[in-house]
Amino acid sequence: MVVNLVELLVSKLLAIEEICTKYGASKIKVSGPCLRSNRRKDCPIDFLLNVPPALVGFDYFDSLNGLKQELEDLLEVEVNIQDADALIGKSRKRILAEAISLSDLAQSHNP
Repeated sequence: MVVNLVELLVSKLLAIEEICTKYGASKIKVSGPCLRSNRRKDCPIDFLLNVPPALVGFDYFDSLNGLKQELEDLLEVEVNIQDADALIGKSRKRILAEAISLSDLAQSHNP
């Protein structure tokens, strides 16, 4: 298992973007404990993204489940998917503030 999740994300950046595009997801960001230096080795990768508003009902959930499965197959780690537009409550502001786009993550890792 790859311990450095940032390196894993950067190395698979194009494939991640292709999979997300396939499902109509955009503005792909990573958030949560996977970005912290004190994370657990089994920490999942938390993806925060925008899902097309045209997806509703079962199509919405089927799309998110398919996206999750393909990303887990690619990265070989557990993945959590969160629709940015579905965030509510007090944690919304914090999650949006700490989320880092994949492109920014790649630039900071490979200056």
